[in-house]
Amino acid sequence: MISIHVQNGWATLRLPPSDFHDDKNAPLTNWKDVDFLCFSGTADGEKRTVFKNLRWEE
Repeated sequence: MISIHVQNGWATLRLPPSDFHDDKNAPLTNWKDVDFLCFSGTADGEKRTVFKNLRWEE
């Protein structure tokens, strides 16, 4: 399950590989074969959606 922690207006997302599946529908055991992740969002009014300070945690 993807967990979201919000503090001081910033969100921390935890994306465990087991929540994602390969082309054979098997859950991922790690991130080593992932080439990229695509993030998208919607703006609220005049605010822009911002994705920054992204980092990997093992």
